[in-house]
Formats: sequence, C-alpha cells, structure tokens
Amino acid sequence: MLMLFGVIMKPKKSVLIVEEQDELRRELSRLFEEHQYEAHEAGDIEFLWRKTELAGFDLILIHWRPEWYPDRFRVRAVCGKYPESVVIVAGLLPDYELAVDFLKAGARDCLGDTLSSTELVDACEAALNQHFRALRPWYNQSVMAIAAAIGLRDVETEEHCQRVSNTTVRLCRALGLDQEKHLQAIRWGAFLHDVGKVGIPDSILHKSGSLDPFERQQMRRHPEIGRDLLARIPFLEESIPLVLFHHERFDGSGYPQGLRGEEIPLEARAIAVADTVDAMLSNRVYRSAQTWETVLQELQDHRGSQFDPWVVDVALGHRETVFQDYISGSLVNLEASV
Repeated sequence: MLMLFGVIMKPKKSVLIVEEQDELRRELSRLFEEHQYEAHEAGDIEFLWRKTELAGFDLILIHWRPEWYPDRFRVRAVCGKYPESVVIVAGLLPDYELAVDFLKAGARDCLGDTLSSTELVDACEAALNQHFRALRPWYNQSVMAIAAAIGLRDVETEEHCQRVSNTTVRLCRALGLDQEKHLQAIRWGAFLHDVGKVGIPDSILHKSGSLDPFERQQMRRHPEIGRDLLARIPFLEESIPLVLFHHERFDGSGYPQGLRGEEIPLEARAIAVADTVDAMLSNRVYRSAQTWETVLQELQDHRGSQFDPWVVDVALGHRETVFQDYISGSLVNLEASV
C-alpha cells in the first residue's frame, strides 16, 4: 500500500516475475511497472520454491523456459502453493498436456509466447479481476461475521457502520477514487471502522451520561484495538487505515496519532465526514438526533479544523448522491451494501 504525505494512493497490484534471463526479467518488470504494478523478481523456480514468505503477491508470472522441463513437477507444485495469488505460466510450453497439468494444479492461465506486451498485461488483468470476483463472496461472508460480533455487543453500532459505509463509498467516488478493488477495501474499512468497540467495556460503551477522563481515554483506544484485530486478516490490510485514523482531525487535534492535514489518509478524511453526519442524524443514549440543517452547519463550522475543507466541499457539492440514504429516508440493505 503506497502512502504519500499520508494519502493512500490507488493501491498498486504486486507481481512476482519468475524468469531466468536477467535482461528479459528486467524488461518484464518495466512492462508491469508501466501499468502501475509493483514488480518483484525471481531468477528461477528453486528461489520461488524456497521462499515460503513470498505468499501475498497479487500475481505470480512464471515465464516458462524449456530447460525447466525436468523440474516441471516443482513448477506444478508452485501453481498450488500460493492460493491467494494468481499464478500464470507464460511461454512456449512443450505440449498441451503440460498446460492442462499446470491448470489443474492451480495456475489461473497458461499463455503462449506470441502475445504482445499489451496482450500479456491484459490477460493478467483479466485473470486478476476474475480471481477477485470469485473470492469476493467469501470475503464478504467474513466481514459479515465480524459485523455480527459487533451487533451482539451493540445493535446501534452495527446499523451506524452500515450507513457510514454506504456514505463513505459514495463520497470516495465523488473524490475520484473509483478503482473497484480499492472501493471494496474502503467499503469494508468504513463498515468495520468501529470494530474496536468490541474491546470497550459495556459500562463505557452504553453509558447514558458524559464520560469521565478515564472512560474517555478507554473509548479512544477503539481505533487501535480495531487495527490490531484486522491486522490478522490479510485481505483487510488496505482497510486498516480507515479503522485506525477515522478520528484524526484535519488540524491535528484528533487521535490516536494526532495526524494533521494530508498526513491523514484521504479515505480516513472522507470517513470522518460520513461518521459525523450519521452520528448527528442518529438518536443516541445521551441525546436526540439533530436536524439536517444543524448537520450542514456543523460541517461548515468545522471545515478546516475537524474536516478537510476539500472533502467537505465535495460532499456538499454532491449531497444528493453522497447523503442519499438520509435525504430519501431509506437505508440500503446491509447484505447488498457490503
């Protein structure tokens, strides 16, 4: 995940290129880097086989060489060694049966050596998209299971997270973040932004009055608790900044790290607006829901202090779309929105 001045840029996909010849390997690396991949290199199958820590690449491109034929069983094993990665074997395979063998072992595709550079990248992109679409239902079920745990502690928090997720995704689209996979990470992060509250005692979480200094300090631990929980789930890695930084403030007075301005990831600056809007428009144990006019005034009053001015301007400029759940008075079904 690439960060520049705290802003999460559209995440680069990672590719591991396995090719024996140095010049060709570097050429393939440059090709994928030109298409916004983070390219890594391995000189032979033996290297890839030894490095069990290499799991986690989006794409593993094995550029088949004829001299590897005696070691084809190891290539076959590599095809199934990294289930979270898309493995593609490219090059002139000696026979159709070997290609079928690799595919049965777990390779996503076997490509000939007549493809142009553009066709090679396009084929890899198509395989990655297909892989993500296939995994997405399983990932969604995992997120729903986590949400169910939140709901057992606090139904209000679960419903709040649903609405914040919807609003954050719409706002991020308006901000120009439109890559499907990245928006899914934003959706999950916004939906789970309060997951750390499972570690907060009920006496604090459900207190009807104001929190004392100690209780407030305990409540402020929930972003870091959430980060620690999600850190154990690899597919939620890109969602963690929304969980950790959604209470940071543009002027640096937020928590947990006191980040300021563009040190705060853009997605977290967006969720700060969505989170505040929903909190103000919801009934809480300590106060009734505020009016829409009060919410709009709050965004304007804290533009530049609590909130990024640009994010506020975009949100208000696209209010009919960004805040449609509240304007229409309806909520999108949780199962469909996640």
